[in-house]
Amino acid sequence: MGSWRWWCSLVGIAVCSGVVACTAPAPAPGAAPSPAQSAGPAGFGAPGAASAATAPPPAPERVSVAWVRSLNLAPFNVAWGKGYYEQEGLRIETAEFQSTADVVSALGTGQLDVSVGSVSAGTFNAWQRGVKMIVAAPTSVYPAEGLMPTSVVVRKELWDTGQVRSLADARGRRVAVNARGNITEYTAWLVLGRRGLGLEEVSEQIVPFPDQVAGLANGSIDIMIASEPFGTVAINQGVGVRLEEDQQTIGPIQFTHFIFSEQFAEGRADAATRFLVASLRAARELQGDWVTDPRLAQLLEEQIGFKQELLARSVLPVFPTDFTVRAEELMQFQDALMRMGHLTYSTPLDVRPFVNTTLAERARQQLEARGR
Repeated sequence: MGSWRWWCSLVGIAVCSGVVACTAPAPAPGAAPSPAQSAGPAGFGAPGAASAATAPPPAPERVSVAWVRSLNLAPFNVAWGKGYYEQEGLRIETAEFQSTADVVSALGTGQLDVSVGSVSAGTFNAWQRGVKMIVAAPTSVYPAEGLMPTSVVVRKELWDTGQVRSLADARGRRVAVNARGNITEYTAWLVLGRRGLGLEEVSEQIVPFPDQVAGLANGSIDIMIASEPFGTVAINQGVGVRLEEDQQTIGPIQFTHFIFSEQFAEGRADAATRFLVASLRAARELQGDWVTDPRLAQLLEEQIGFKQELLARSVLPVFPTDFTVRAEELMQFQDALMRMGHLTYSTPLDVRPFVNTTLAERARQQLEARGR
């Protein structure tokens, strides 16, 4: 399904651009992390470690992962960068695909084990066709209150002239999201709805996140709705103003997930559990004011290309500490996608067969048995 290699984007979202510098490449696929990355707290070594007098440990089990460079997926990056997957006896390989359809196909056939990203209209349509992909755990959540890490930023000229003071003034304006039928468009649908507007009442523009900053600068878009830190980049460059009332959270929605192939979730449940143990361990380190931890900030700068000082000024995601998927939120998302006309069917699916909470529960139990 294509060669295994390091990659900068998935589904057309390029983070490594002129807007945000990529300071250093992450480890090559399948390569062992550096000593600094592999080192864990004292007493927590690689599973199966043996003395010289015993048999060598088994070879690491390969897990293929598709991911996009996004701060929302930080638990994966931290677990990989710190060598937590290796300590669980897993060897992570990343895969590059050109479209969501390719990812769905690869997960459905078991050629890909894990996708780290968002459930989308393509996911629901595939479920309806009988393609079984398993939502195993959330990777990021909107906060219960305050600003959410999806920016709502208006072109500064429109703010300065008083033409746009909130999304109530967005009717007929060019509003940019990065794709249709994904969690960002769903967020746009909800925040516009709070102002009594629908997507059909604005001029929806499909623009990759980094290009939205340039779009505000050159006047080709009026409002950007994009994952952080791109809104903060626009503000720092003096081309945008945050619409704070409209960026108030839409509630503690789980907006990115670990999605497993059926073969990985059910046929290799032990490896799938160990994958979640490592990921949950990292997520629990990403609590509170974690960006002030120089090691975590430096690791994420190296992994995803966002500089530490930019992250310190950004609206950060919340990372879950229990990894329990809320199926009712997927049902609400499905209903919204149906109303937006993105689904190929009209009778809602029961999403529960596509959610597995048992793996995350096992991972929590194993991690907590180690005192973590």
